This record gives sequence, C-alpha cells and structure tokens, in this order.
Amino acid sequence: MRRAAALAEEHRSHLTVLCVFGAASAPSPVFAPPSAARSARKKRERFASWLREAEELAPGHVASAWLSGSPADQIVGFAQQCGIDLIVMGSAPRPLLSRLVRGSVADKVARRAHCPVLVVPDVPRAPVH
Repeated sequence: MRRAAALAEEHRSHLTVLCVFGAASAPSPVFAPPSAARSARKKRERFASWLREAEELAPGHVASAWLSGSPADQIVGFAQQCGIDLIVMGSAPRPLLSRLVRGSVADKVARRAHCPVLVVPDVPRAPVH
C-alpha cells in the first residue's frame, strides 16, 4: 500500500483500492456456512484496514471498489474499463507447487493487463512495541 500511495501522491493521481471476492467466496444474501461467513468478514475487515491505510498515506486520492468473480479477470477488466494506467498489487509468498500448478493472480494480471503492472512483494511488518 505504501508504494501505491507514494506513486499516487508523486504523480498527483488517484489510488483505487480494489477487493475481488472469488466466485466461490463471494458474500451472499442467502445462508452461508459459518466458515464462509467468517472468511467473508475477515476479508471485509482486511479491506477496510487497507482503505484506512491508503487514506492515511494519500489523503483525498483514494477510491474503492468491490467486485466478485475471477480475481485476475476482474482486476484486468476493471483497469481497462476505468482507464487505469498502472496496476500496483501485492504478492504473498506461496508454496512452489501451488505457484506452478495454478499460477498466481499477480502473474495472470501481468500477462493480461493492457497497462504496466507493478508487483510488490508482501513484506511482513515489524511488530510495534
């Protein structure tokens, strides 16, 4: 988030924080199992945290959107529809076999996007004492 916010500030542009629920994990108004409800709640809380952080880092430059479906497809489609000129996304470490078999969302977005994609490794933050 820091890198994306810094780029938005530096170029006097907007930062859109995008959350995509995979089709299987999308929140539904219909009954969902408790584990799915917990997962959706955690994702909403994480998204709210990202929005707060983005607004602190780039006040007045932040927008947000929620989408549902294939994350890579939704990110690429949203960027193209909205005329986004740079996609900045994080990439969390995953086991090698999982990356080889399924690939990562960041890899898929980088291959399909109409604009440059900056992938920033997810670096754990140092604990605050």
